[in-house]
Amino acid sequence: MSLLDIFYEKEEKPKTPAKSQQTTTQVVTGQPMNVFIRPTDNEFIDKFRKQFAAILEDENKRNFPGNDYYEFVVMKNAMNSIPQEQIRYQAAFAGWSTGGNQTRETLLKTAHIYLGLVQKEIDDFGQAYQTEYTTQVAQAQRLLDLKKAEVIELTNKLMVANQQVANLEQQVTASGEALNAKHDAFLATGAEKKQEIEGEIQKIQQHIN
Repeated sequence: MSLLDIFYEKEEKPKTPAKSQQTTTQVVTGQPMNVFIRPTDNEFIDKFRKQFAAILEDENKRNFPGNDYYEFVVMKNAMNSIPQEQIRYQAAFAGWSTGGNQTRETLLKTAHIYLGLVQKEIDDFGQAYQTEYTTQVAQAQRLLDLKKAEVIELTNKLMVANQQVANLEQQVTASGEALNAKHDAFLATGAEKKQEIEGEIQKIQQHIN
């Protein structure tokens, strides 16, 4: 069992019947870290706590049968009704050490073994996280950046095109006005010259026999 399973969806396997008188105990290896937990993280936090507890329990059954740090924590947690922490630890140690030639050094040595197991899970999880982040987030971010660049490029092109449209509109207006002015002036001048000639024709007809 590994926390890496969170990254990889697998088909659920049929659940095996639980063994009699067997409970999953959460093992605490030290003072809890002060971390900021968003409300939406609660589901993940509960899931990972259960997975870490199961990982340590499985490891205890597989590699550390007998009396070690894991059993000590189980015994200590069973004494949570004792309010004084020092008395609780001392009482748990007294009961734990009667199971064999167990010493404080033995307890600390096996505790560090479990600590190393947790650290390995954290390291493996970090590597898997980085891979998945690169695959799912970083690649999507690159595509997003490309699309943003395309939008900027298209926006700039649109601005240039709009300016060209405005310039062409001004050109059309100015050209139309100039041609219309020329047209009107030509017609007016032609009408004027035509009237002038017609007037001369009348005078010629009037004055010359």
